[in-house]
Amino acid sequence: MDRATDTVPGPASSGPPAPYWATQDEWQRTLAGVVEAEFEPHYRRQHRRYAVTGEVKAVGEMDGQPFKKTWPLLEASAEGLTAKATSEFLVGTSLILQIHLSNSSLTIRGRIKHCTQTLGGYKLGIHLQFSSEGQSFPAP
Repeated sequence: MDRATDTVPGPASSGPPAPYWATQDEWQRTLAGVVEAEFEPHYRRQHRRYAVTGEVKAVGEMDGQPFKKTWPLLEASAEGLTAKATSEFLVGTSLILQIHLSNSSLTIRGRIKHCTQTLGGYKLGIHLQFSSEGQSFPAP
């Protein structure tokens, strides 16, 4: 893996090696295992965000070109992630994500909801799209 360019060795078309897409319940159990529950008053966000340590491997296509990237995770919530990339990505880009938190790894679909320039790169807001029963889906 080359952190300077967000690349992961191997062809972009290979995708993450998982037998099925994770459900929302599986994601929430995984998240609960790596963060401490805290009371937070409801302000503008629908779900509490938690600072996390981990990474996400993303496979997708932008401007007709396939890509495979690895980004460090900054935050996670019940329905999304914040990751840090070194390059800009288009809002609406569909992704296949392999999320690595602690000793857990889940494969989930996602879509970039925002891309905001920050010191040293871009913050990517990623909305997670879960399967209903962990069924298989064809790659996008």
